[in-house]
Amino acid sequence: MRACLTLYTGPEVGGPHGPYRQSERTPLYQSHAHKLLDSGHAYRCFCSAERLHQLAEQRAALGVATDYDRTCASIPKDESDERAAKGEQHVIRLLVPEDYPEFNDLVYGHVGRGKKKRRQDMVAYEDPILLKTDGLPTYHLANVVDDHHMKITHVIRGDEWLPATPKHLAMYDAFGWEPPQFAHVALLVDEKGAKLSKRNFDVDIASYRDKIGIFPETLVNFVALLGWSHNRGNDCMDMEKLIERFHTKFTKGNAKVKLDKLWFLQHKHAIRRIESGQTDDMVESIVKLVKETPETQGYEAMLRGRTLEDYVTTILRADAKNYSTAADFVKRNAYLFSSGNPAPRPLSFQGLGATDLATIIRGLYEIPADQWNATSLKTRVEKIVADVITDIAEREGAKEADIKNMQKVVNGKVLHFLRSRIAHGQHGPNMSEVMELLGREETLRKFGPWEWQGFRRST
Repeated sequence: MRACLTLYTGPEVGGPHGPYRQSERTPLYQSHAHKLLDSGHAYRCFCSAERLHQLAEQRAALGVATDYDRTCASIPKDESDERAAKGEQHVIRLLVPEDYPEFNDLVYGHVGRGKKKRRQDMVAYEDPILLKTDGLPTYHLANVVDDHHMKITHVIRGDEWLPATPKHLAMYDAFGWEPPQFAHVALLVDEKGAKLSKRNFDVDIASYRDKIGIFPETLVNFVALLGWSHNRGNDCMDMEKLIERFHTKFTKGNAKVKLDKLWFLQHKHAIRRIESGQTDDMVESIVKLVKETPETQGYEAMLRGRTLEDYVTTILRADAKNYSTAADFVKRNAYLFSSGNPAPRPLSFQGLGATDLATIIRGLYEIPADQWNATSLKTRVEKIVADVITDIAEREGAKEADIKNMQKVVNGKVLHFLRSRIAHGQHGPNMSEVMELLGREETLRKFGPWEWQGFRRST
């Protein structure tokens, strides 16, 4: 990755340093390769692919780097020009210096003057290819030429390129150009330490946005934190905060990509969107899925005069802390979009008997329609819990100390029972909010007909 800190330019938006597609810049690369030929900092190599292959095999067998032996570096320039003019196939190689220039990397600090270590009995040089036989550039040439002409001030790239940087600096010296600052950052690896790629990671970053539904700001936030950290405490940052807090103190070494962090940030950004009312895109995606999903085709009966968009927005506000993606939201909250048939009546639930369950249902039936809101429902459920505790205490002859200990346990059981019947056991908003969302009629309908302990009521 190469970064320009002063201009936002590129093939889609244009700018003063175009063309921006490498295929359209070939004449520029070729002219600069020939400048290096003319100045003696490069030479043509006419060696065949077969010879280079044999040379590499011989050197590999000796356990040394498969560098070139500079056979063609001694060819006189007139002869080289003539052979090239006649169409003889060749590449152009950089004539690397004996000593490389020193430089300061923004991550690794001072990188001293490098010198090629060679075995006394081996003739080998690192001379990289700059221009291939088809006249197209390698990265070594293209990145230097592009960065200079596009006025790049800071080059931020993977630390796998750190060993090649001295060659690039040698090229800057050969051209007489001022090099940019370099920062070599961590390579991204999976949990097993393997370098990420499309082959072993299955999808690219855009797929998380387009196919899974991760927010763009979540992806930017997640990627920015890979191999980089800050000291502000809160990792959930929008672009403005990332720019404000950015510094070049990157982490050395590989950075493991852990998707748990991605989902953590997605939850946080979802809450920020919902709290700020920026939910149009979320609502649009959810509405589309509700209309397409077979399990939610009864949504019209649940609206009670509301538009589907307004209903979804209300659910989002109630369920903000649990949002991950539109697909997960619709799957988890399907019970809010379809009446369905009530589940069979249980005779007991987690130790609560038929009498206790009847007390719970009776308490809900006694709540009038004009008090069917989350605040009143919460208070009523608390009273229902107290009534159940009283019934249990009377049956079991519990003492006052035992009754106090029952409070938390019975409260949990009552809420679990309500969630199992009303929300089909799904996690989501608290039960008072769920009952308000569904409305009195639909909430009570989910319990079906009840006839326990003298209590008879059908819906």
